[in-house]
Amino acid sequence: MKKSNKSSLNISENIVSVIPYLGVILAYFEVARWFCWVIPLIIFFIERKSVLVKKHSVIAFLVYIIQLVLFGVIYLLFSSTEVCAWGSCQEIPRYLTANGNNMIIIISVLISIFNVFSIYKALKGTILDIPGLNKILDKLTGNLNTLKGTAV
Repeated sequence: MKKSNKSSLNISENIVSVIPYLGVILAYFEVARWFCWVIPLIIFFIERKSVLVKKHSVIAFLVYIIQLVLFGVIYLLFSSTEVCAWGSCQEIPRYLTANGNNMIIIISVLISIFNVFSIYKALKGTILDIPGLNKILDKLTGNLNTLKGTAV
């Protein structure tokens, strides 16, 4: 585990880098789903000292966007407007079919596993090594790479 530095919030950067992932996890709850995407962005724009925190907040935001897009595509491809109940078929709002529900569950489990692994890496003070993503993260946090005492 790397030595933990302080973030702009005067808290260990390892702890602050976990907060954006907790925001993404809130997306599974009905009320929180409307504002949880803001949490990684707030952490990204508030943080001035730690590259680690900035990179983890970008990853958390990207995970949320990917999740949103995948769920939207599944909804469009696997939803039905016709439901037969008690022997009569009628037009009602779109509902997911069994295949769509199963795909949502599988993707939710995979994203949750990714989030748990990302939280573990954040607590260790390291960043995920995802090909292609590191270049994007370096561009977004490039002005902070020259700071002293960063964990990345």
